[in-house]
Order: sequence, then structure tokens, then C-alpha cells
Amino acid sequence: MVRSILAVLLGWAAVGVMVVSTDGVLNKMYPDQYVHGKMPPDHLGQIQSWYQIGLILLWVPAVVIGGWLRAGKPDFKSA
Repeated sequence: MVRSILAVLLGWAAVGVMVVSTDGVLNKMYPDQYVHGKMPPDHLGQIQSWYQIGLILLWVPAVVIGGWLRAGKPDFKSA
């Protein structure tokens, strides 16, 4: 039970790190576009939207693979 709770918390933390990292990378790639106190241009907002869409699309396969791994650890030696 504790491992499950920790896994969920670490998953949320990983998402937070990815969001903050994306902002940092975009800030380094487009330093003139990011001005403190102003919204970034729409084309940079679209990049972040695609990031969120990708995150939603990858969520289901990640949960399925995680459940498959948890249900029975695959035996890669016999493959």
C-alpha cells in the first residue's frame, strides 16, 4: 500500500518536473519571446498544448504497461 502511494506521488512529481523543464527549455530556446510578467506568444503556448496532449495520450499505455509489469514480472531470459 505504501509503495502504491509513493508510486503515485512520484508520478505526480515527475509530471511537475517535466512541465517545469519544458518551460525552462523553451525559455532557453526563445529567450527574446519570454518576457517576465507577460504571456509568451501563441506559437509557444501551442507547443505546451501539444505537450499536454501527448501526456494524455501516453498515460493509458503507461498505466497498462505498469499493470502488466506489476501483475507478473516478464521473464526476459526465456525470450
